[in-house]
Amino acid sequence: MHGLLFALIGLASPFNHYQADTLRSLLARPGTPPWVVALDAVQAPTIAFTDMEAKKIYIDGARLAATPTTFYNVAVHEYGHAALGLEHDPVPIPGSIMSYAVLLSPNGTVQEDTRRLTLPPGPPTPQVLTAHQLGAPIYPASPPLCPTSHSRPS
Repeated sequence: MHGLLFALIGLASPFNHYQADTLRSLLARPGTPPWVVALDAVQAPTIAFTDMEAKKIYIDGARLAATPTTFYNVAVHEYGHAALGLEHDPVPIPGSIMSYAVLLSPNGTVQEDTRRLTLPPGPPTPQVLTAHQLGAPIYPASPPLCPTSHSRPS
């Protein structure tokens, strides 16, 4: 029985250590609701998705395993949805966490970001956390291909 349980656990593709530590540090931020969880979930065509009602973040960890900075930025973006209740910016704002989109190569491979998004220190408050105040510039102004897919063309 223990062998079967181990085999079933082995079939799941858990986040690697860097990914798990990144998510733990985000979810441990002051003011984060304790019921927010992040799950490793294979997805197509999206890379990440947040169920804002259930406060569950789903990220395709394997697809982002070779791109740690991109993983971090995706995690911060999804944290904005789940923990802070933010929606996508209606008009893309360069550097905003809620305008963030993954850069894909022509063959669909995730590209590594060159800069990390930033969150302000301390607990989130409605006065501090507006979508345009959250991020540091990461890309020149370039709207995502499809905001809900969290990807943009290269």
